[in-house]
Amino acid sequence: NGMAYQVHIFQSGDDPKASDAICNYQVGKCCVCWDEPRGLVFIPCGHVTTCRPCGEKIYRTGGKCHICREEIKRINDVFID
Repeated sequence: NGMAYQVHIFQSGDDPKASDAICNYQVGKCCVCWDEPRGLVFIPCGHVTTCRPCGEKIYRTGGKCHICREEIKRINDVFID
């Protein structure tokens, strides 16, 4: 669609409160199930913290990003090496 988005991939130490309370950043796992790799970006905030199944569930239920609490208007797949 020609639009560009900034993607935020949190790493250990970016925000001590968020990393302690919300995600296991060191291993790049989903912050919800802690099983699958992160692979979904929330738009417009750009946070990449969940796997596709967990992120879709949050999006479908009208949820907000659990990092910044911004309303999720769209989701997109992200491929992380």
